[in-house]
Amino acid sequence: MKFSLKTLVNPQKVALARARFNAWWEGDEFDPQAFSASQEHHEAALPLEETVADEPPPREPRVLALETLWGANRLMPGADQDDRLLPARIGLPATGTLAVFGPGLAGPIAAAAEAHPGKFVIYEWREEVLAQLSHRLAQSDLKERCTVRSLDLDLFSAPADAWDGVWSLDEFSFAPNPSRLAVQLAKGMKPGAVAVIECYVQEGRFQTGSAFAAAFGEPHLPASADMLSVLSGAGLTIEEETDIGSDHLTEAKEGFRRLEQALSAAANAGLEAGVAREIAWEAESWAHRMAALSSGKLSRHRFIVRKPD
Repeated sequence: MKFSLKTLVNPQKVALARARFNAWWEGDEFDPQAFSASQEHHEAALPLEETVADEPPPREPRVLALETLWGANRLMPGADQDDRLLPARIGLPATGTLAVFGPGLAGPIAAAAEAHPGKFVIYEWREEVLAQLSHRLAQSDLKERCTVRSLDLDLFSAPADAWDGVWSLDEFSFAPNPSRLAVQLAKGMKPGAVAVIECYVQEGRFQTGSAFAAAFGEPHLPASADMLSVLSGAGLTIEEETDIGSDHLTEAKEGFRRLEQALSAAANAGLEAGVAREIAWEAESWAHRMAALSSGKLSRHRFIVRKPD
């Protein structure tokens, strides 16, 4: 399998290691959270249009394969009509700032932006798609309203009381330390702000390997009760928990119908070998994931939480 240099080297972790070494060399105490906060402040000063080149970045076969399966500008099952409801679920003021975690590509943002005229701060943890996400938004009519930042699930430090609402799509399915992440989300929310958090939850001893074999990161799937404990432990008030597993399964099945049509259309034109291989791996992985969703061993839940005033 071929990996780009950017995939193999995480610039944030290199910077962290360098700063830790410098502190040791100088005999100083090193505070990783303070360092992360300083990096976050530095990133905030970089407008989207200044961080993206005019030339589009190479489209990785993996991204092309996922868009073939889930539709243009999407990395996973989703529906525009549902994403348009997000600002209403949050009760987002028209001039408010929405922090979006893990959209993958621009599809969820574009749909939500139809219902919300305010600004978006977008945090993406998948390094493989970060350049594509940034470039596509920079070339769209949303560029004045969007800022894209790289997200490290281990080191993220949120700005205090900065967001009027939060939408998290999948971070808690992959975060090694969900409690720390929940605390950071709560820190970034303004008092009274609402967060909508979507993630996979598992029942019993579900074996994640086959079902997430093609995922961008190692899954750390919580149980529903554990997720509630993590969120309430961060000082957030649980307002609603909804099992959206059946809707997610329906959207996944729709993706495979789309894939069948796309492959039929591509049969005459030919399909790049790398893309075909990625499609095969993803289809195999999702066959196991859909079976787990159907059996109830795996589900997807939506948590709506509020930061107390």
